[in-house]
Order: sequence, then C-alpha cells, then structure tokens
Amino acid sequence: MLTLHESRFRKDLVITSTFSVSEGGPLFLIRDMLSGQTFRFGRRKFFLCKNWDGYQSIDEIRQAFRQRFGTTISRQEFDRFLEELAAADLLEPRLETGPKLVVGRPPPQFVWSFPVSTRWLKQVANTLHEFSWLGPMALWLSLPMTLMAITTLLHNKRALGTDLNSLFQLPLSQMLTSHFGTMWTLQLMALGLQALVLTFFGGQVRRMGIRLESGFLPVIDIATERIETLTQRQRLWVYGTPLLLRLIVTAAVVILWFNTRSTSGSLCQWALFMLISGALQLVTYGSPLWYHDGYCFLANYMRKPQILPQAQLLCLMIIRRRSLPMALGNARAFGMGALGAISMIFTLAILVFLVILFSSGVGKLLYGLLGQAGLPLTLIGVSAVFLRYLVKTLVKFSEMS
Repeated sequence: MLTLHESRFRKDLVITSTFSVSEGGPLFLIRDMLSGQTFRFGRRKFFLCKNWDGYQSIDEIRQAFRQRFGTTISRQEFDRFLEELAAADLLEPRLETGPKLVVGRPPPQFVWSFPVSTRWLKQVANTLHEFSWLGPMALWLSLPMTLMAITTLLHNKRALGTDLNSLFQLPLSQMLTSHFGTMWTLQLMALGLQALVLTFFGGQVRRMGIRLESGFLPVIDIATERIETLTQRQRLWVYGTPLLLRLIVTAAVVILWFNTRSTSGSLCQWALFMLISGALQLVTYGSPLWYHDGYCFLANYMRKPQILPQAQLLCLMIIRRRSLPMALGNARAFGMGALGAISMIFTLAILVFLVILFSSGVGKLLYGLLGQAGLPLTLIGVSAVFLRYLVKTLVKFSEMS
C-alpha cells in the first residue's frame, strides 16, 4: 500500500495550461494517459502538485506556498489534498534508491580519511550555539569588508603585482609549503564550521579526509549525511556558512596585507598566500557553475536541485542532435542548453588552469632532480590523469543523455 508521505506526483502525466476567466488566471489540465482521465487544477493546487516531488518536506512546501500566495495551508488540509491525489491515482512511490538531489554533490571519493565523532561535534555545536548571533552579524559585516577590500585592491594594483612577483623569489619549498599550508588551513576552517552547523541542525558528518580534485589536486573534504532532511533555510546556512567564512577571511587578509606591506615581513607574505588561496576557493567553491557549495546554495534557494545536471545533459543532447523533451519549450530549452554550455566551458577553463598551476609548482620542485625536463614531464603526467578523469565524466554524461 502506498504511504502518502513516501510518494510523489506522477512524472508520466501530460500537463497543459490554459486561461480560465472564472479562475481569473491559468488553469492546468492534468492528463492521465493510462486511465484517459483529465483533471483540472487551479494555480494553487498545481503549485502543491509540482512541489510534491519526493524531495521537499511538507513543511517546506507549506512555507513556499505561504511565500508565493500570501496565505497559509494547514497540515490537515495538505494531508487531505494528498488523499485526493492518491484517490485519483496521481501519486507514485518515491524512489529511495535515487540520488538525493537536494544535496547537489556526489559523496567524495577519499584517498585517505578518518572517522569523525558525531557526539563530540554535537557537544561543540551545542556549546557554540550561544554565539549563533555571530552568523547574521558576519553576514552584514561581509558587505562593507568586501567593498573595502575591492577598493583597496583597485587602488593598489601595482603594489599588489609587485608583492605577488616577490613571492616567486622565495625558495620553492617555502613557496609550495606556504601555498598548500594556507589552502588546506582555509579548507579546514570552512569545513569545520560547516560540520558544526550541519550537526547542530540535525545532519551528520561521518568522515573527513583527502580526495583528489579532478583526479590530481589533493583537497580536504567531509562526507555528510542527512542534509536532505533539513529545511530549506537550514540547508542554505549549511552551504552558505563556508562561503561566508572564505569571503570574510579573504577581505580581512587584503586589509592585513595593505597595513603590513611596508614591513615586508612574514606576516605580509602569509597574507598574500592566504589571499591567493581565498580568491581561488571563492572562484571554485563559490561558483554556481560547478558542483560545490555555491551551486548547492543556489539550487536549494531556487528549489531546483537538478538545474545544473539537467542543463549539462540538455547541452549534450543538443550537440548529439537528440530530440529534446517537448514539455520544455524552445525558449527554456535554449536557456538551459546555454547554461549547460557555459557551465562546461567554465569547468574546463578552471580545471586547465589548475592543471597548469599544479604542474608548474611540482615541476619546479623536481628541477633539482630532473632538470629542465621536470616541468614538461610533470605537465604530461598531470594532464594524462586529468584527461582520463575528463573522458570518464564525458562518457558518463553521454550515456545519460
């Protein structure tokens, strides 16, 4: 027997719309091709049907309904509506084996990891809850700090370029240690704060470890669980908190660099390395065109967790001249196809940049051992690993399309 709260609105129904004078707005016609019946729903009932997708909770849909129409639907009214849909045979079982798309990211594939104590995280999260007012305060402070940092960089572009060039005069081992040290430190800070926020809201963090971004770049990541059980607002804080921390840290080190650059000491160098790490992570982790926190934040905010993979698949279908879903319409299909193309171009450009940057650093490190052959050999090796990862990804998407 179908349990209502474990169901979703059927995906095989044919939906058309027309204008109703009596309703004073659109009227949606739901055609069941199996039974031959046609159901007529107004915009409010159709809104509930469309959002009953197997991923959003009843409370989330009620909140979205209130924001959309300015009125409240009670839990009892929602349950009665689900019973009406079930009686009309318009519901189907929710696929528990499918991906939890509200998360937006696949689970990380660690090359090395260690378990995280859930009890310890809960204790720390409950203790730090007294300082939860720092979150909204940090959000408001990030705006003037970001403007101050951007203004500082624009007015001191020549000085910034000179100081960045001076970093390449450092011994290579010191330069690489400082770069990866600041990069991993910032990642640990952001992931630690994200783990505390997630645990406090009821999610779980099982493991933390190192994975290879695009098959070659070592980064720190965490394995999360039960994010899909959180409300929309809670998920926004989970994905937005690490981005907010990176933004504030990046803006703060810009100000620190400007006030310490006259000393040319280690603090100024550390600020520059942290600025590089923060800027790179804001571009990669904060971009909605890549499967990281920025995309997860936007997808949950828009309540469209499949928007990026659907856009990329649609772009590949256009390239392969496959027939497109008729329900999309020409304008929407073109828009999503363009989004998919922009996303893939952006991802490829960022990954090529990381390949060159990583190969250059490792090649210089191996200069004493391999001489001038160190850089090309490293570039060939890293490029081979990256191309293997890229081909596997394209084959997977091509099969799906």
